[in-house]
Amino acid sequence: MTGADTRRAIAEAAAQEFLLRGYAGTSLSAVAERLGLTKGALAYHFPTKADFANHFIRTLRAATAQADAYANSEYPTCGARRLLLHFMVMGSWSATVPCYAAGMALFTDSASPTFEADDVIQDWLALSIEALETAREPAPSPSTLEAAEIFLVTNLGAAFFGRHVRLNMPGTQKLRFVRAGLKAAGVSHVDQHADDVLSKHDGRLPAFDYARIDDH
Repeated sequence: MTGADTRRAIAEAAAQEFLLRGYAGTSLSAVAERLGLTKGALAYHFPTKADFANHFIRTLRAATAQADAYANSEYPTCGARRLLLHFMVMGSWSATVPCYAAGMALFTDSASPTFEADDVIQDWLALSIEALETAREPAPSPSTLEAAEIFLVTNLGAAFFGRHVRLNMPGTQKLRFVRAGLKAAGVSHVDQHADDVLSKHDGRLPAFDYARIDDH
């Protein structure tokens, strides 16, 4: 196992602890125990809990950039489909990339350090503004910035509270909250865009590239 593989295994074990126990309840000892390592071996890669939190936020930023690049390459001229695909990819990674899920959990964990959380929000806001500028009619009301904020509030709320919302009710559509956010932001033909994106990409989404996490 390479050093990068070891670091990834340690980070994923820590992510499971963070998701299970929260920032305050996670200990380096518990992470080491999950892996059968000593705390000293663990500390070589992540000396403190704060280092884990920093890594999770950087994973979140890397995921945002990767999903945006992929969605942009698929839909360079259609902002609505770009946002639908972006959040479709991010949603798939929330279930398959523990460090991404832990990074999202840090946003609602009052005990966690903030680190670059503001930068993540600014990343999301910037890509949403850019996409919505190509998805809405001229002279929109609300403004593009306000529309982007509406879209993010809708979808960040879905990420944080989706587990408490019934998603299997009769008539429930896939990408439910992304559709709602786009409609609230004033985008037309949202359901048609969503159905086309799902038809092309459902079950055929890219894998997250761990090598593109910038920890430096």
